This record gives sequence, C-alpha cells and structure tokens, in this order.
Amino acid sequence: MTLIVMIAIVLGLLALGMPMAFAMGLGAVCVLWVQGQVPLLQLPITFFTALDNYALMAVLLFILAGNLMNVGGVTARIVALAKALVGHLRGGLAQVNIMTSVLFGTVNGSAVADTAAVGSMMIPAMSREGYEKRFSVVVTSVSALIVPIIPPSIPSILYGSMTGTSIGRMFVAGIVPGALMAVGLMGLTWFLASRYGWKPIPRASWGEIGRTLLGALPALMMPFIIVGGIVAGIFTPTEAGAVAVVYGVAMSIGSRSVSLPQFFRMMVTSAKLTASALIILAGSGLFAWVLVREGFAFMLRDAMLSVSDDRTVVMLMIIVGLFILGLVLEGAAALIIAVPILHPIAVSLGYDPVQFGIVVIIMVLLGSVSPPVGVVVQLACKIGGIPFTSTFKLLLPYMAVVIAVVLLVAFVPAVTAFLPDLLS
Repeated sequence: MTLIVMIAIVLGLLALGMPMAFAMGLGAVCVLWVQGQVPLLQLPITFFTALDNYALMAVLLFILAGNLMNVGGVTARIVALAKALVGHLRGGLAQVNIMTSVLFGTVNGSAVADTAAVGSMMIPAMSREGYEKRFSVVVTSVSALIVPIIPPSIPSILYGSMTGTSIGRMFVAGIVPGALMAVGLMGLTWFLASRYGWKPIPRASWGEIGRTLLGALPALMMPFIIVGGIVAGIFTPTEAGAVAVVYGVAMSIGSRSVSLPQFFRMMVTSAKLTASALIILAGSGLFAWVLVREGFAFMLRDAMLSVSDDRTVVMLMIIVGLFILGLVLEGAAALIIAVPILHPIAVSLGYDPVQFGIVVIIMVLLGSVSPPVGVVVQLACKIGGIPFTSTFKLLLPYMAVVIAVVLLVAFVPAVTAFLPDLLS
C-alpha cells in the first residue's frame, strides 16, 4: 500500500508540472513522514549519498570535453571524413549522416548534442539533394542513438556509478553493439535508397580520404586515449574525463576557435547540463531508497516469476517495461529510475551486469525517438521545420533495427563480453 501511495503522489506531482527530481523526492518524503518510522534527518543524508560518488565527476568532464570539441570545428571535419568514407554508397548523404554519428560519438556522449550539431548541417544538405525532410529527420534522430552507446558514454557512467559495475568495462562493451546498430541502419538505408531513388555522391580518391582523415585525426584520437588509458590502468574514468578536457582545450587553442568568454560560457552550459542529470539522480536516490526499504525489487521479481520462471521470458518483460518507461520519460530519468529496481532482478537471474547495462541504456534511449515524447526526434523536426507526426511511419523500420540489436545483446552474451574479455 505504501508503494502505491508513493507512486500515486509522484505521478500526481508530475501531472501538475513539477520537475521529475522534486516529484520523486517529495513523494518519498511524504511517505516516510506519514509512516514516522524513519527520522527525517535521514532524508538529506540519503539525498547527498546518491551523489557522493567520485565517478559522477566524469559526467561534467566529458560533457565539457564534448562541447570543446564541437566549438573547435570538429563536427565539420567529421562530416567531411564520413563523406569521403561512405558517401559513394547507395543512399549517399544518408549514409554520411549515420557514419557522422558514429564518429561524433567518439568525442561526445549525448544523443541530443549529436542531433543538434549533425542535424543542423546534414538535414539542410540532404534536403538540397532531394531527400524528403522526414527521412532526413528520422535518419539523423535514430543514428544519434549510437552516440551514447559507444565510449565515452555518459549513460554508462551513470549506470556504473549506481551499480558498482566497472565503467571502463561498460565503455568497451558498448563498442560492438554501437557498430552493429550502425551497420543495421546503413543496411536499411541502402535498401530504402533504391526504392526512393537516392543516388550516391562521387567516390572520394585515396588522396581526399587521406586529407580528411588527417584533419579529423586529432578528434578521433580522443577515444583511443580515453579507453586505452582506462584499460591499461593508467587512469580512472573520472581522470580520463579530465584528460579529455585538457585534450579538448589543447585542440581549441591549436585551432584558435575558442575565446576566453566562449570557454566560460561552455563551462556554464556544461555545468547546467550536468546539474539537470544529477539533481534527478539525487531525487531518485530517495525514491529508490524507499523502494528498496519496502522490498519493491523482490515484489517485482516475484510478480515476473509468477508469470514465467524462464529467464528469457523475464528479460523480454523487462525490455518491454523499459520501452514503455522510455516513452514517457527522458533517457537519463528513465535510466536512473529503472536501474536500482531492475539491476538486482537481472543479476539474480544470472545476467552479466555489463550485458544488462547495455540493454537498459539502448532501451531507454529508444524511447527518446519514440512517440509521444521522442525528444530527439522533436529536436530534429524543429531543425527540419516539419511536424513530429510526419515521421511516425518511417520511424518504425529504423526502430526495428535498434530492437534487433537489443535482442542480440540480451541473448548473445558474447556481443558485450568479447571485447572487454579480449582487452582484459
């Protein structure tokens, strides 16, 4: 009964327009105050404990590093390299759009940032070449989901900090699923290109490929420095974030593209983005603490096992639940709410925490391109100047590719275990 009351309070406050962090925290406070079994002094301690994690400093550092890279002209160089590498494939600029997201993901861990940076360049360019705007918007949006999966991945940092899972292992485990998603999206685009008559652009010469690669090389070196340093034990994920910032500052100074006022503005913007994620984490810390105290994870596990005791069926139920949660909540909020509840269930069923973490991350990200919220698609629609509803039909086959990758990750452990085991 306590859980029902708390969830009802949270849903009611959300319906009234209260921010997610405060709704969850206040729901927990109300329930504990009515029960009277826990001293209220415990509440600020629990609120602070949710954020008292050294690894969370990496969130701010990687966001700042990504912003530095963007201002330093990295996006234009990455687009030029992607065009040289895959522009000659059927589907031309659409293939370039997807490859750009893959390359962009190595310097920025945010799907929203990718959509804003890449979409502002690629959507108008694709429209000028005769691509339908709704197609340009869908390709930009769905390919942006690759960005938070491959390292440096901000969702992986959040998941690792909440569960105690190795963040370095999470980083490496996201590489193969991200590559599979890119291949699937490019394959679907290749198939649709013949149907819609989208032509490739002329093949780049080896000289052009070399020049564009040389221009983008400083940015593309960052993930090798980060992942290599973590795997080799040279620095922790948080220290890797600091190294990434120093590297971004050096690139910006080298290109002379960032002034001192711009740098301070980026610091403020990065701090605001980090605070928006961490305040949700703190509020959900109270919420999750009450759920754990009331035994909600065990109740949910027993409810699932009452339907079926087959671990495959339970995993499918979890995947469906994550998708529904992602439909109504922003990705970080959905991740922060779901992980404390579902992680113990998955581990008790014998799933590897890293494998399960990648499943959770992809599914909550999928919600960011799914109606009715679809924040990433809505942003791309604003860039393209088209209504959100016009993208629904074309979204379905691209979402199907992402779901196929999720099922591979969930039921083929080698997809996420191969690279981490190899490197370790």
